[in-house]
Amino acid sequence: NCPELSIHLRHVAHSRLDDADAQDGSQERDAVSLLGLLWALGPDDQIRDTLRSIGVALDGYNRDASNFGKAGRRQQRLPSLPLSMVLAGESSLDPEVVLKASGALVLHKPPDWEVDTIPGHLALGAKPLSAAFDSCTGGGPAKDPKHGFGFLGRLDTSSSGLVLQATTFEGLYDLRAQRELGLIEREYVVLCRGHVPGARSILARIRKRTQGRSEAALDGRPAQSQLKVLAHLARDSQQLSLVLVRICTGRTHQIRCHLQYVGHPVVCDGRYGTKGDVAWCPRTFLHRHRLVFWDLDGVRRVAEAPLPPDLRCVLAALVPPSPPRLGAVARGSVELWAAGEGAGRPWSSWQSLEDSAGSSASGCQSELSSAAEVSADLMELPWLELTMHT
Repeated sequence: NCPELSIHLRHVAHSRLDDADAQDGSQERDAVSLLGLLWALGPDDQIRDTLRSIGVALDGYNRDASNFGKAGRRQQRLPSLPLSMVLAGESSLDPEVVLKASGALVLHKPPDWEVDTIPGHLALGAKPLSAAFDSCTGGGPAKDPKHGFGFLGRLDTSSSGLVLQATTFEGLYDLRAQRELGLIEREYVVLCRGHVPGARSILARIRKRTQGRSEAALDGRPAQSQLKVLAHLARDSQQLSLVLVRICTGRTHQIRCHLQYVGHPVVCDGRYGTKGDVAWCPRTFLHRHRLVFWDLDGVRRVAEAPLPPDLRCVLAALVPPSPPRLGAVARGSVELWAAGEGAGRPWSSWQSLEDSAGSSASGCQSELSSAAEVSADLMELPWLELTMHT
């Protein structure tokens, strides 16, 4: 909240970048600081343009040095692929290209494939997603382990869904800028234990622990997850909830950690305490079904992927709790997802169980800089923060 400091930091950053040599690595190092400024200070056209220029310089350097041959050229402007491509191959155990855009691809990741952003850290038995699409990605960041193979965020190995991958350095830095500004929309469908009361926004800082786990803690990094409860279900005596989740940040295991922390862990998530569900659910019930971003041409791109057959079978086998509480809206939501037809609907069109009482979750960008509404049952949790602090 200090305009003078903001102006000074931006001036210093631009001065450094104007004097930097694209080939000496300094521009890439400064780009990290610029991305941090976007996260802390908000939109800035000059910073975004500078980040894209860094990417353009890297694309040109790689082409001129013949590191990647013809693949170093700027990507052809391609239209998005139709959603029918996803529907036709939805039972595939191999990754698929869902959408091609200028500077980016959207991939569908099945379970047991890993978004290998860190070389040499592949989970046991997992297959690297970076090696799946050589003909589509060409060179550039998609072949560069130093840049995380161009992936924007991760998706856990046992989960499924859409993954964004940059195909040029210009696209990579522009997408990273969008991520810091909260412009990339990521939506998930999740089955979790217990009956989640209704729509809410969870604000709890997250820190990494040893052995690949995360935990909610006051000394962690800011994290926010928005929930809409579609239905309360049951299997035998086990209460369950079908929820939609939209994340405003991208911390490691954020959804799994947040839901476990508030007492509703994801079904079949052995790392966070629901290993016994494997008897009736084959894997973690978490699927990223919708991804929205802006390509290098300024076109808003929307990618969607239906719930995979293995999770649809799990959902179809569940029954309403007794006494019945599954109303018409909730029943319709369950039927849509079980039929593989829920992914095409945006967040705003889904009604949460608590929406009729006036509860709702607002946008990520506004809530990241203001106090969020959290229901009374969460206020007593020891680490939950009601206001974000940067």
